[in-house]
Amino acid sequence: MKHNNKENYKRLPGKSGFIFIYSSKLWMGSDHLLLVHSVAGMEKYNRFYYRDIQSIITSYTITGKIWNVILGILFGIFFLLAATTEGAWSGFNTVMAVGFFLWLTLHVLRGPTCNTFLQTAIHTKKLSSLNRAQNAKKTMDRLKNMIEKTQGKLSPEVFKENVLKQPMDSGLGRTASVYTPVKKKPRHETGKIHALLFTLLIADAFFIIPTFYVTHVSFTIFSTIISLSAIIMVIIALVKQAGSTIPGAIQKITWTAMAFICIALILSYGLSFSLAFENVGVAYNQWELFKKVSQISPLDNAFMMGLHIYSICGSFLIGIPGLILLKNYRQNKRRSSVE
Repeated sequence: MKHNNKENYKRLPGKSGFIFIYSSKLWMGSDHLLLVHSVAGMEKYNRFYYRDIQSIITSYTITGKIWNVILGILFGIFFLLAATTEGAWSGFNTVMAVGFFLWLTLHVLRGPTCNTFLQTAIHTKKLSSLNRAQNAKKTMDRLKNMIEKTQGKLSPEVFKENVLKQPMDSGLGRTASVYTPVKKKPRHETGKIHALLFTLLIADAFFIIPTFYVTHVSFTIFSTIISLSAIIMVIIALVKQAGSTIPGAIQKITWTAMAFICIALILSYGLSFSLAFENVGVAYNQWELFKKVSQISPLDNAFMMGLHIYSICGSFLIGIPGLILLKNYRQNKRRSSVE
């Protein structure tokens, strides 16, 4: 990479972003560190001169472990489906299982996740590209030499006395670059995603109940949309609650929601496959099969009856207590802030 002053930059390990929409990268110059944010092709630059850097601190997060569990569950689901189905469905499930397995393998090989912050006398900046401990350590090792050339080497005795005892925003003087995995202070989380998740579960139950008496494709469509939204919300909620102030009871019930949704997904696949085998004429037409499922009353199909009862009971037993616990958590937070 070259900038306006013709200076050559060296790319540092690590990258964050989403496909071509957003990315964050670090580049090392002769006298400064360059942080490049790219959003839809537009770039924003932040320079941090080595003489101004006070510390770079990295803390481990549990986000990587959560994603490993989620990807492992998804791999297991499609692996079981691939082993129990035949024909085109078996091929589709096999491809999905292999895809999730490769994704999980790559995720594990990249190592633990972390948050990295760069501190100067003026402010503290999060370095989004250093979100893996392996890349963070490699970058710290390279930056340490550049910072020590500019600021001078800090002896271990002075470091212990003047750096480790100081808070992040203390306005320290000259220090060396630091790589210090530390336990991160719990992050405040409002629980909005959790509230949306529990509300979606309850709403799904209310859409299922009428299907005992009325069969129409609209009920199935709305229920499917709500279920897919709940899957997305539970994943986001699990990521957000990691290392946050969300109480343990809410965190456990969120994990319970994850297990409940995964089991419901497996049962739904099982119902679709059984109906596809019974109605070979529409087995390869997804829309016709979807309409066929919508027209069947739970009172006429034992498998569907069991799935609906499981979904209704689980949604209420998770959604209602979840909202109550969340309400108590928010009220306690408001009282503590007032006091």
